[in-house]
Amino acid sequence: MQTRPARKPKGQKLAQADNLLACLEAQQLPHPATEVVYELPFNLRENYYLAGSNQVFTCPPPKQLFPLQLTTAGPPNGVGLQQIIGNVAELTATKGVAKGGSYRSSVQGLTLQARQLYQGPQSWLGLRCVATVRMQRKAAE
Repeated sequence: MQTRPARKPKGQKLAQADNLLACLEAQQLPHPATEVVYELPFNLRENYYLAGSNQVFTCPPPKQLFPLQLTTAGPPNGVGLQQIIGNVAELTATKGVAKGGSYRSSVQGLTLQARQLYQGPQSWLGLRCVATVRMQRKAAE
């Protein structure tokens, strides 16, 4: 199986991004105009980061600029699957413990040690079905 190389994010100077400047000012986050901002490629709570300070932040996109994205957008993982980060956290074999990121996750909480506790069904919690498929030739009739 071949995988495509990860697409390099395209940066934008804050001085050229009025909507992001206004968002940073509203959140009272420091932001030099020469700073370069990148859009994060995953569906997490934060959707931008500043290259100089390595700071992540959230700014809702203007409604007219909120495009639908292809499911093939973004970098594939080691086995070629795409868009598996940021949809739901996954159940584990330990009851009441989930691991991984979801749409409500923060970038700072995505570590191997991080775990999320739950007591029942949650909108951010799911499971990933995995199956092994063996192909067999049909017997000649």
